[in-house]
Amino acid sequence: MGGLLPSPLSARTNMVDGSMNSDIDLEITHRFQTPHAVGHLRMRFVAPPNYASITYSQKLNSYSLVFDPIAHSQRTFVNEDGNKVIEASWSTPQKSVTAVVKMNLTNQVLFNHIQSTAAFPPSGISRELESYLQPTDTIQSGNLAMIQKSAELAKGSQSQIEAVTRILGFVVDHMRYKLYPEHYDALYSLRTGLGNCQNFSHLSAALLRAAGIPARVVTGITLSTPFKVKAKYGYDSLRWAEGRHAWLEIFYPDLGWVQYDAQQTHHFVSNRFIRLEVGRDTDAAGEDGMVKWTYVGTDENEGSRKEDLHYQLKSDRTTIEIRKDFNYPNKTVFAPEFSITALPKVEPVVPPPPPPSPKPPTPSPPKAEDKFIRPVRFGNMDFPENVDLFETATPKKTSGSNEFTSVRNYVVETAEFVTGREQFIQAFNVREPILLKDISLALYKFAGEDGALWVDLYDEKGGRPGKVLESSEMKFMNEIQTPRGYRWVGFDFGGEQKILVPGRYWFSLSFSGDPVVNWFFTYGKPVGDADGTWSKTLFEEDWTTMWSHEFNYRIEGMAKP
Repeated sequence: MGGLLPSPLSARTNMVDGSMNSDIDLEITHRFQTPHAVGHLRMRFVAPPNYASITYSQKLNSYSLVFDPIAHSQRTFVNEDGNKVIEASWSTPQKSVTAVVKMNLTNQVLFNHIQSTAAFPPSGISRELESYLQPTDTIQSGNLAMIQKSAELAKGSQSQIEAVTRILGFVVDHMRYKLYPEHYDALYSLRTGLGNCQNFSHLSAALLRAAGIPARVVTGITLSTPFKVKAKYGYDSLRWAEGRHAWLEIFYPDLGWVQYDAQQTHHFVSNRFIRLEVGRDTDAAGEDGMVKWTYVGTDENEGSRKEDLHYQLKSDRTTIEIRKDFNYPNKTVFAPEFSITALPKVEPVVPPPPPPSPKPPTPSPPKAEDKFIRPVRFGNMDFPENVDLFETATPKKTSGSNEFTSVRNYVVETAEFVTGREQFIQAFNVREPILLKDISLALYKFAGEDGALWVDLYDEKGGRPGKVLESSEMKFMNEIQTPRGYRWVGFDFGGEQKILVPGRYWFSLSFSGDPVVNWFFTYGKPVGDADGTWSKTLFEEDWTTMWSHEFNYRIEGMAKP
């Protein structure tokens, strides 16, 4: 693909057409190392139902659940949200308990044109929907600040779909993804604009319920296989981490429940989403994988648990293309075509003009103000450094009792394998002249002692990566150690005395040998531009695929006083 391409910054909501069909084998192994002196242990799982909506359907073809050791008792019940829960119990279990879940599913997405005549504000909500209008501890829809913000966003909406578009557009623009937020509730999310999938879902549900629109939280599993969306500038590539995820369903009187991932896809979720259970919030939709136990005596060792997930796409037919777009919200989302009478007015994001070409320096005695003596550090720097992402959360003790509960968390590994056939490139913006010293990447080395890594720095041409300006010093694989989790690996540019003038630059990771290395990324674009992450195969000349995430990186250098 050659020549100058139109900038994708002009499109915010990409309306897509096509279909997604997949046949999925999924296996989840739960291992719980029982603490000493456990008197009674219970484990719960949810068998996913057959389900169909206007855009998404899921068919459960087979399901099995095997325990080792065999449970002393087992029961199945339907909870208040309609989830089919399987509970197994053991008395004084020894050492460890393992549960293996296997299922085969057929998932399908049809990008039907969404047309709704539902009025706003809603009226005549049925009794069975009332619980999805009520506040909870994590969805504070009755809070005054939440009510006021919801009213501000939905003001003037001529239909429910318009009110929903305004509210979720605000959430997309307001929130920045953070894997480990301090809290997961809606009010914290509104105040800070930070959080993971739970925060996105809770804030969306709170604002919708405050506006009188029924909304419920869905919990399940996402698969990490990316998919591509054909666009006029090449391809968009969307990928979710492999693991637990929370999203949203919104009720329309004429459409029923419609799926939304508040982070990026509206009116649908992809066929990489496996829907397990629903609830008023993620606590209510938290039965699957729950473990409860009581102690005998006073020894309250926490024990440990692991969850291993393996899947295979036995078939995967995905054809998606952007048909049209419109300039709302400011961050990019994807949706099937939908009809709406009006859209909120937003100020378009206009990229800054390119900086003027630097003039040749005039020889003169150096002055203090001309020297690069002030340290600078910037980038997408928030990631879980040196954290074992596969450990579960600390168990919670039921107040006034000796019962403990451990639920699966939503901590996932968001990373790309970057030492294979596909090469990735990340943009960053320089606001003032800097003397570049170091570019650090959040990496994890899984294997490989031979070979080396290095970073190539590019200029920009026509809104895309241009030519290579410099390369860092090589970092040999036997020098890189990441024993516990992802950590910063620095690549030295200090020997070249490279001065970067204001503008946008790009960098990519190159390698020799056969290392196995992942590079951590953050959902969305926390600090960079919407078109700031691309990839290509090693045999292509041009960067052809734009990604919706942003890699974690750190730029260090010196600036003038």
